[in-house]
Amino acid sequence: MRVYPVNALPAFYPVSDDIQAYARITDIYNNYIEYTVDFVGSNILITGNALDDAPLVNSIIIGNISGADYGHFKGYAANGDLLIDNDFKLGDIEKQGDYLNIIHFLDASQRLKDDLFIRTFELNIKLFNGSMSDIKIGYLYIGACWELPRFGMEPIEGLRLMGEGAERTSSGQAIGVPVEPLRSFSTVYTALKNEEKKLMDNYTQAVQTIVPHVIDPYPKAHEKLFPFFATIEAYGEKTKRDSQFRWDFDISWLEAR
Repeated sequence: MRVYPVNALPAFYPVSDDIQAYARITDIYNNYIEYTVDFVGSNILITGNALDDAPLVNSIIIGNISGADYGHFKGYAANGDLLIDNDFKLGDIEKQGDYLNIIHFLDASQRLKDDLFIRTFELNIKLFNGSMSDIKIGYLYIGACWELPRFGMEPIEGLRLMGEGAERTSSGQAIGVPVEPLRSFSTVYTALKNEEKKLMDNYTQAVQTIVPHVIDPYPKAHEKLFPFFATIEAYGEKTKRDSQFRWDFDISWLEAR
């Protein structure tokens, strides 16, 4: 399972000359992915410069985007060396696009790189095919992907019904305001090693139950469940399983918009 809990984008102080006058670039990493930051035109550039430490960057997520089908990312080390020079395709904009476009920077063994500490970046997003329109982006993540331990027991996927004022009259009529349900995901970890438990603790402390972020329960099997924007809903008590400090506990997530 992969999660993306700590967005390094704010540390880069992103800027763009292509943003609409009424829009704010800081909204591109806010907690509300359904709202979009509006840009001018179908070929835009976003740049960033980390004034303090150079963050680790091995992943980009572009969420809820429209008006574009191609991207190009360049990342530079503190000494000016070009560490990342990557082209990528975005979702099918004629069908509202893939809600979350996740791009990883991998080594020759197809593993996430762990040495890409970036001081400055350039992100070019444009449209090659389709009707020209202004680009809109709901969420941009630039940072590291966290690999969580594999869950052992069969997870539970569901929908949380969110209808407002739902009730029934004495004659059985249902009334209320329908609201799109929220996706949920929960699982139980068993016999985790102590260092794996610490990783889960660090992850949970980073986001707690209030920081929306992208979770990807099945990175290599999206036909089972697509990645989605979520918060941790509950992190169960951890039970020490044996003298080798292996642990059992449960965790659940609820979709955020």
